[in-house]
Amino acid sequence: MKSLFAIIFIFGLAGCATTRKEAAGDPLQARITQLEEQLQQKDEEINDLKDQMQGSSEDAKKKDSSRRSGGSETANFSYKKDGILRVDVNPNQVQLALKNAGYYNGSVDGKIGEKTRKAVAEFQKAHNLNADGVIGKKTWNTLKTYLK
Repeated sequence: MKSLFAIIFIFGLAGCATTRKEAAGDPLQARITQLEEQLQQKDEEINDLKDQMQGSSEDAKKKDSSRRSGGSETANFSYKKDGILRVDVNPNQVQLALKNAGYYNGSVDGKIGEKTRKAVAEFQKAHNLNADGVIGKKTWNTLKTYLK
């Protein structure tokens, strides 16, 4: 009888130790999950940068082709000197979408100024996007839903 009690007691302690190890592993598992999420976000940022580079390359080819043919360049809102648009979208649409989403209170004039830049960054932050103030594919895909 005492032997049975001793065996049960030993297995009970072993079970407690296992439980303690699992509890100690929780912070590690949480950190792993956090790192995996950060990795996924960085992968998305890399893909956005690749898209931007590809767009810049295509834009340069269009400009070069236009110069060679002697034709005039068509209106392209993507690469204006303000530098925050990385997709082919009218700045008025950006401001309107930001206004509809509640992040922009200026006039919808198509001029990308400091208010628009701040609104874009706030919108990105609130929607778990890379809050760089630049409108790329992901930001525009999320933002354009506010045009409807």
